[in-house]
Amino acid sequence: MGKRRQKTTRKRRASSADIRFALVVIAVGALVLVLGSVLLSQARDGDWKGAAISGGIVIALLAVTIYSGIQRRR
Repeated sequence: MGKRRQKTTRKRRASSADIRFALVVIAVGALVLVLGSVLLSQARDGDWKGAAISGGIVIALLAVTIYSGIQRRR
């Protein structure tokens, strides 16, 4: 039996689009953190309508980011 050679994968250089996408993901993460704290303070104050709006924005941001990340893999 011969020895099996391990396949070496060439490391792909990050394009400017990859870097831009990473920056967008970081920005969305920061927005989610800020809006999450706003949501918690509004819920604590009893402003459930404002908390629901903040929660909807957070969910929409996360959904769009995840969807665009999935689209990039194809």
